[in-house]
This record gives sequence, structure tokens and C-alpha cells, in this order.
Amino acid sequence: MNRHQKKSLSCRLAALLFSFVMIVAVIPAAVVQADSDPSPEKYAVTLKYKGKTLDISYSIPSYKEIEKAFGKPDSVEKESYGKASLVTSTYKADGFCFTIRRIKPASDDPDSFGKHIVITSKKASMNGIKVGMSYDKVKERLVKLYGEANLKIQKNKKKIVSDSEELPFFEYIFKDGKLSKMQYLNS
Repeated sequence: MNRHQKKSLSCRLAALLFSFVMIVAVIPAAVVQADSDPSPEKYAVTLKYKGKTLDISYSIPSYKEIEKAFGKPDSVEKESYGKASLVTSTYKADGFCFTIRRIKPASDDPDSFGKHIVITSKKASMNGIKVGMSYDKVKERLVKLYGEANLKIQKNKKKIVSDSEELPFFEYIFKDGKLSKMQYLNS
């Protein structure tokens, strides 16, 4: 082995050792932060539509990820919004409406957008919950996902609503003990 090969091998080993040390040093700090941080990621909201499941919590997914999962929207409307433009894209099916409102700034700033979902049929589900499920099953699932303290549960079993600043707005409406409508709003 010549001198250059020995030096190259030493550099690779040093880089590998440095990488290992950095990983070992970073992981415990990240785990502690994840446990103590009441971040919105711990309250994920998933939407299942057209056989695809997508995390729709807060700022994720990007508009391109939504379009990749669900295809082109059924309708797109554009209007002026100050110096920016407001683009409203809607996915519609019988009993399902998913509206995305994007603000496209005139500058190089990233788009910002809000999502509004209304589900009244079994063609879509939110967090594994489908229209037609019993009140008790839906309540049990929501309590498991978000904790009872983060929910407003009506005693008459007609509605369960998010009740925390950490959660986006959602409501589950019941008729005759069965889920008849789900709504989600994040702007």
C-alpha cells in the first residue's frame, strides 16, 4: 500500500468515526426534545381518499404532494388577493369535498395554504374514521388520538369537536348514534 492510499484510508476512517460520534451525540438530544415538545406533529391528521392515505396536518403536505396523491383537482378558481393571488382547488366526489386555498405571493416567498374537508360518505376517511361508525367507536378513537382534554364532547352524543389550540378545527356530527358528517379546517 503506498503512502497516498494509507492517507486516504486514514481520512475515510476518521470521517466515519466523526460521523458516528455526531450521530451518537445528536440522537439523545432529539429524543428528549421530541418527548418534551408539544408540537403539532404529535396530533397528526390523515385523510384517505381514492385509495391513498396522506398526512394533512398543519403545513404538510405540500400542494404538490396532495396533487401527486389525489390527482388533478376537479375545479380550480383564481382571484386576485392584494399583490398575491388566491387559488382555490377543489376535489369533489359524492359525499366528499376537499378544498385547498393557496395564497401565491407575488414575491419569491413560499405559497401558504389552508385546507377544508367535508366528508358525508364512506368514500373517504379521516384518521381511520368513516361515516356510519358508531358514536362510541368514534369517541374512543378520538380520545386515543388526541386525549379527552383536547376534545369537546357533547353529552347528547350529537357532536365531538376539537377543543385545543394545538389542534386544527375538526368536528364529527352524529345522527341516530352514527357518524353522519366530518369536517376539518386548517388555515
